[in-house]
Amino acid sequence: MSKELKVGIFVLASLLIFLGTLAYVDQLTGVHIPYKTYFSYAGGVDPGSLVRFGGMRVGSITAIRQWREDPTKIEVLIEVKGDVPVNADSVVMLTSLSPLGDKYLEITTGTKKARRISPWGTIPSVEPVSLDDLARQASALIPTVQSTL
Repeated sequence: MSKELKVGIFVLASLLIFLGTLAYVDQLTGVHIPYKTYFSYAGGVDPGSLVRFGGMRVGSITAIRQWREDPTKIEVLIEVKGDVPVNADSVVMLTSLSPLGDKYLEITTGTKKARRISPWGTIPSVEPVSLDDLARQASALIPTVQSTL
């Protein structure tokens, strides 16, 4: 057997192993479906941040940018595993597992009979409530409580 033939077989075998590994890794990661959502405030998350569905890890944030149609909104693009049933009753929230934990996006499960949102569709969002918002609301209630007492 000539050297050229041995090298050719080695290169072909290496290529087959590489393609097999690539197909295996692609099968592990699976198909991801893109969605978008909008917030007035998206602090604490960045591209690559986690997306959960009913508490399970299902994807990640791919981009965060100012929305062209409404500059007061932040457009958040996400990718979710293809087998996740994101439907019209699902809602996206910006949250964390603990007060000191990293922020992530949580998608609620919605209802069983709701229609599925198509790829690149918009998932409705719920604005996060910050401690500042709670303090403002409490301050607004103080005069009412004082007059009642």
